[in-house]
Amino acid sequence: MGAATKVELRTAGGETIDATAAFAAMDYNEVEFQRVTALVNSLLETHWAGIQQAVAESEDATGSVSLSVKLDHSGPSRIVKTKLSYAVKTSDEAEAYVQDPAQKEFDL
Repeated sequence: MGAATKVELRTAGGETIDATAAFAAMDYNEVEFQRVTALVNSLLETHWAGIQQAVAESEDATGSVSLSVKLDHSGPSRIVKTKLSYAVKTSDEAEAYVQDPAQKEFDL
């Protein structure tokens, strides 16, 4: 059996963590799970302050956060992609009556 592949994780703050030994003891599915968890955690750490600010500034103090994970096992190496989206509720209304220009108006 060959040497374990060096595994490094980078935190949202830019710190690099050597996780080679921890990952060598895990099976492929567990390694994939750990990668997804680390990526999602990094996205949340990176954007949490912006999410909180957007919610605080919204008209009803609410917002939505969506996370998605895409797994690709089609090649020789697995690929995991994570995505974070957030938005605050914004609404506005306008109403107008549009009269038919072909309709004659009668003075009564």
